[in-house]
Amino acid sequence: MKLFLATLALVSLGIGSAWAGAAEGKAVFDGKCKMCHGADGKGNPGMVKAMGVKPIGGTAEADVKNAVTKGKNKMRPISGLSAKQIDDVAAYVHSLK
Repeated sequence: MKLFLATLALVSLGIGSAWAGAAEGKAVFDGKCKMCHGADGKGNPGMVKAMGVKPIGGTAEADVKNAVTKGKNKMRPISGLSAKQIDDVAAYVHSLK
């Protein structure tokens, strides 16, 4: 029983930390990403048509970090963000469904 409770606690902590920084990431997303990707991550209709922007809600954090730092398709890298801001925006995007 103790082993079960310890395992449950560790799993719960892992899930909680998976979205750590998501609230802070929303501010970064709103300032740097929302204009093209839309408030809900489904894409600004004008940008979807012009650039073929795809929905990003639920995207893996590693994929978001890679797109932010290196760019993807027609999207250019986003400059001026700290490593923490990149982690936070990735957590926020991952939390979108």
